[in-house]
Amino acid sequence: MKAKKKAAKATPKKDSFSPAEIQLRRSSQRSLILGIDNGTSGGMAAIDMHSGELHGWATLPVNVTGGESRIYPIGLGAAIKALVGTSDFIAVVEVCPMHADRADIMRSMGISFGIIYAALQFQKCPSPTAIRYVKSGNSKDSWQRRLLSGGQSLPSGMTKPLALAKAQELWPDESWIPLRCSTPDTGIIDAALIAEFYRTQTHKPA
Repeated sequence: MKAKKKAAKATPKKDSFSPAEIQLRRSSQRSLILGIDNGTSGGMAAIDMHSGELHGWATLPVNVTGGESRIYPIGLGAAIKALVGTSDFIAVVEVCPMHADRADIMRSMGISFGIIYAALQFQKCPSPTAIRYVKSGNSKDSWQRRLLSGGQSLPSGMTKPLALAKAQELWPDESWIPLRCSTPDTGIIDAALIAEFYRTQTHKPA
């Protein structure tokens, strides 16, 4: 009998740290909406609560230890502080119920959500009422479906292209490309659109 070949072991991720990259587009003392795309490949973006002008954006700081990627809490808190400055802000965080059938993804998203929530508590969001949530996915009440397709079901594989097109329509001068990258960052784009969705379809400024 031929000996069975052993399955090749997956190469574990090397321990590493990727700091947040923060890019500010304009200074503002007005109130901001901080959109946050949950997950280690997510991002943050701040827009003016009234005009929708882009204030700035940031990638999320990620630490890889023992083969697992995690948002770095201290770096995230510093990035939030640098991004919003002294402005009052409402944070809008994405929740992702469409991954409920994947325990591994839900575990990772849950850990990321806890880190984001804790960082916000320490950075000028002491009240839970200053943190809002929007649903992601292709359900009728998801931010993508309501903002990108007028409530219609999103075609398979079209969510990211539609998000990029919407972001280019709203902020035509923005490239969404971090340093050392050649393509727009989908996490940052989603974060900006999450903030815009909340501003135009949920939030009613006084």
